[in-house]
Formats: sequence, C-alpha cells, structure tokens
Amino acid sequence: MIARLRRAWTSVVAFVSETEDASSLACVRIVVGLTLSVHVARFWLSGAAALDAVDMTFGGLGRPGPLGALSPFAVDLLCIAIVVAASCVALGLVTRAAIASTWALFRILIGSVGLARGSYDSLLIDTLVVLFFSGAGRAYALDALLLARDGDAKRVARWPRMLLVLQLGMLYFGSAIAKFGSGWVPGGDASAI
Repeated sequence: MIARLRRAWTSVVAFVSETEDASSLACVRIVVGLTLSVHVARFWLSGAAALDAVDMTFGGLGRPGPLGALSPFAVDLLCIAIVVAASCVALGLVTRAAIASTWALFRILIGSVGLARGSYDSLLIDTLVVLFFSGAGRAYALDALLLARDGDAKRVARWPRMLLVLQLGMLYFGSAIAKFGSGWVPGGDASAI
C-alpha cells in the first residue's frame, strides 16, 4: 500500500514538475490583458461605468464595494488604472506586478458594480491568479527582452496551462449542463431567450 502511494505521489510530482515552452501561457497573458483593457475602456468611455459602478449615494446604480462607496472621480481613476495595468499585462511589462495590480483593481471594480456583472469577470479574475504564478512573462514580453537570460529562461511549469484547460473544460461542461433545462429545448418555455 505504501509503495503504491509513493509511486502515485512520485508521478504527481513528476507531472507538476514538467516544464514547457512559455509561449502558450504568454498568449493567454496577451489575450487576457487585451480583453480586460478593451472591456474596461469601453465600459468607462461609454458612460456605463459612471452609471453602474458609481455608488447610489453619488447618483449611480453601484453598491459599496471593497473600498466602500465609489464616487464618479474614483470610478474614473479606477478604470484608467485598470486599462493601464491590463495593457502592461498584455505587453509583458513588469508582468507579475501588472497582473497583481490588474487583479486587485478589477476585483474592486467588479465588487462595486451594481448590474453589469458577468461570469466571464470571474473567469478573468481566476485566470489572472493562475497567470501570476505561471511565469507567463518569459515569452512575447518586454520583460523577456529587457531581462534576457540564457538557458531555460523561456521554460515554465506545465501545471498552470493544465489548470487553465481544466477551468475552461469545467466552464463549458457546466454551460452544456445548464442548456438541458426547459428554457433551451424545443417545446420548452423559451425562458432562456
């Protein structure tokens, strides 16, 4: 029994310790950074942030978030900071600090938004956590150009990519299960439409 557990543990450690080229995680980093910067810029520039993230005490529809009630000025600053930080994530400029600040700022914004929240917000927040630990700034990044090292600098652990694949698989599996309800099937009540 102990030998079987030892073999199982050894195989788990070997799987987690495997490395791979950083380019796949770098592509995820770029897509997440661009998505967040464009999403928040549109949310801000369209005026939706002024309506939905500004607290009710200031005339908006937002709610008190992690930092309390947000004024229109605070929402503007928050949106600008997220766009800048997410752009740094996409460019791979001070990658880990940019990922951490994007994560924190976006959580503050999402926590203050009254109506316009979506499940992809949580997915992006979770993806930022995985990217923080992944070494995604080792390829296709300004950090990789400025801090070029020889050797295995472009190698990263495989487990973050596998975790992201598992996360997407669970998302789509849950979505498929939800579509078995009466609102989605022919002859149902069409409540999903």
